[in-house]
Amino acid sequence: MKIAITFPIFNGLNYTKQCLTNLFADRKIDNLEAEYSVVIVDDNSTDGSWEWIQKNYPQVKLLKGTGDLWWGGGINKAVNYALDELKSDFIIWWNNDIIADENYFSNLYNLLKNTDNRTILGAKIYYAHDKEMVWSMGGIFNSTSGFKVMNAFGEKDCEKFSGPFTCDWLTGMGTVTHRSVYETIGMIDDHNFPQYHGDSDFTLRAKKAGYKIIAHPDLKNIQRHFQHRFKTR
Repeated sequence: MKIAITFPIFNGLNYTKQCLTNLFADRKIDNLEAEYSVVIVDDNSTDGSWEWIQKNYPQVKLLKGTGDLWWGGGINKAVNYALDELKSDFIIWWNNDIIADENYFSNLYNLLKNTDNRTILGAKIYYAHDKEMVWSMGGIFNSTSGFKVMNAFGEKDCEKFSGPFTCDWLTGMGTVTHRSVYETIGMIDDHNFPQYHGDSDFTLRAKKAGYKIIAHPDLKNIQRHFQHRFKTR
């Protein structure tokens, strides 16, 4: 099973350092049952991110952006590389500001072995400042009003969030798709959604194409802080 962890960066080197430490040193993705690759698109960072990653994590597949890719274009570039060059079976959308729970990858492997390829799996995401407070378990889209909401947003973790949630859409933090999804519906719409909402639009389109969208409580991660990616644009 070949799995690619994909994410773009623009500066935020301290976050990237912690992220890669979490993936390689803490979670040891290079010593698990599946074959993991990390694909990072550096969208023209100015803080030495490219050089630091090359020096400290040469096993990372590092691609250079032009500075105008934003999240959607960066993810698309990373995903295309994973599909075409690495021949990955599954793609994980990641961010450099999330930390995987200690059981995230072992649980993911077991879930993927027992889940059909027409299911997209999303994470149960917690706030860093309160690890019992849920930030997201996927979301629901109201086709009448055009509004979307996140499940469990800002709520204390409890029994009702202990099972899988069937959703309309998922965030870009720990969402796992089989390669067939991209072959069926195409890539993220980075033209209409360059930075925000490309993740929810993509997974909603996948649902309309017949894929199941599930946020699973066994796939836990922590969202530390997301505003840093946009302050210096």
